Amino acid sequence: MSHHYGLRDLEEAREYSGHPLLGQRLNQCVEALLSVQEKPILSILGSPDNLKFRSCLTLSEQVAGIGGIFTQALEKYFGGQRDPLTQKILNAATTSFQ
Repeated sequence: MSHHYGLRDLEEAREYSGHPLLGQRLNQCVEALLSVQEKPILSILGSPDNLKFRSCLTLSEQVAGIGGIFTQALEKYFGGQRDPLTQKILNAATTSFQ
């Protein structure tokens, strides 16, 4: 399902992030989750949505840059660990353009 509904590449992620409605909603959702106190992400979202959230944060941080809300959410809920599969895909895409 993730291949069908997921973002195609980093450029599509940039477009999503820059979209006036979708980008704003993504930021609002992450901010809402950042406001939750003392609950692990698994108990908030359940599985596999906790894994999808980590992947989304990893991709969104790549677009937005380190230090924003996506980095904060990765730190809070995943100990700063980015999603390794998402990173592998991003690295492969970057390597193929060089």
